[in-house]
Amino acid sequence: MRSRTRLVYALLLLSLLHLSGGSASGRAKPGAAEQNRPVKGIRIERIEQKRTEAIAWLRVQVLADTGPAETWSVLQDVEGWGRFLHIFSSVAPVETAGPLTLYRMAVSPPWPIHDFDSLIWIAKLPEYRLLLWRADKDDLAKSHGRIKVEGIPGGTRVSYEMHSPAKGAFPPWVVKIGLYLVLPRVAHDFYDRIREQESDG
Repeated sequence: MRSRTRLVYALLLLSLLHLSGGSASGRAKPGAAEQNRPVKGIRIERIEQKRTEAIAWLRVQVLADTGPAETWSVLQDVEGWGRFLHIFSSVAPVETAGPLTLYRMAVSPPWPIHDFDSLIWIAKLPEYRLLLWRADKDDLAKSHGRIKVEGIPGGTRVSYEMHSPAKGAFPPWVVKIGLYLVLPRVAHDFYDRIREQESDG
């Protein structure tokens, strides 16, 4: 149960890296030409990973041609994720503690992994377009991080960070599953929702 929960939670978190996107393609270390060309669709700007005996750290920066206000609006509507993200069958608040809200997320991962519930504390800081999160279940309980949305010329940068105990770090094969199997669908779900909101505005 713990290993299954860790696997799907890894896929979920990797999916959130592409909140604004329409494709999972990109390079971890782009060259100058890649960095300087206008944003079109979505591309990975940077991936950084560090690991010590005590902690594993991950940072991903993604560029997208969506507006920062619309991107933030979709991102911060955590309860709404269950209405447009196919990986969730429901997302509901459980309790609040100051600025934090505990969400129960009913996750419906790809076969052969069974459905399960995940508990995540989230704090929203709209003035910074920032989400702070902390896991609250099984061996992920000490994992935490943040997702930040910021405007750039012609689009948006979404920056994601995750800090975990080294023993809970995700192996490369899990990262590959997240990038190539789960991300494309979740990215399209978010991208479609953001575009829909931009059209309504």
